[in-house]
Amino acid sequence: MANYTSGKPDGYIPRLVDDKLERYLTLFGGVEVRGTRWSGKSWTSQALGGTVNRVDLNPELYRADPQLALLGESPVVIDEWQDAPAIWNYARHSIDEQAGNRGRYILTGSSTPPDNEDRHSGAGRIGRIAMRTMSLAETGESQKSVSLAGLFHGEFQSARSDMGLAELSEIICRGGWPSLQNATTDDAQEVIASYLDALFDVSMPRAGKSPDLARRIATSLARNVATSAKLATIALDASKDGSAPDVDTVSS
Repeated sequence: MANYTSGKPDGYIPRLVDDKLERYLTLFGGVEVRGTRWSGKSWTSQALGGTVNRVDLNPELYRADPQLALLGESPVVIDEWQDAPAIWNYARHSIDEQAGNRGRYILTGSSTPPDNEDRHSGAGRIGRIAMRTMSLAETGESQKSVSLAGLFHGEFQSARSDMGLAELSEIICRGGWPSLQNATTDDAQEVIASYLDALFDVSMPRAGKSPDLARRIATSLARNVATSAKLATIALDASKDGSAPDVDTVSS
């Protein structure tokens, strides 16, 4: 189990990615934890961090002086760094100037600004970790008796789950959001519906995308989960009034 700092939030549920993040902090000057909003990036980073600087609370300040985001006890958690993209290069330069000093920064972000020639890749300085919503192993609803990694090494022992279809369906509808683990299915559905509304009605316009089309594409993706549907199939399924978006638009 990871060695957590005093910044570990009350009620924090250990995540599988904790050990990887702790190891990366011994290998790189900085680590970027990326993933969808509300998947637990900030809490996990805080649990292993020293100081937390929340860029989204005052993005204008950090845009004016990106070096402010680097101040504090290591590892410095720079939450939502993409709201002031120049922070990335400042962190990279700071890491170069303190060669051999590992675990200086943890950068979290729900999205990454488009690549441009002015921003360094961070290769060799900043490691990257993808964080997703909670697995059944993390929520305690799996016996963890079958290892996917083990299957690739020829290791397999059959196991039986005592959960029925109804219980599994409720777990799927609740999802792996950390904050919803103690919620009822009905309450979780209300929150998730609001989450999706914000995704389509707020985030999509900010990215220059159509909220209506994004919702139709997401609905089609949901209908085609666990299939090998092509982009053309998704485009046709997301059509409206007999008009289907082109494949490039669906891909974007």
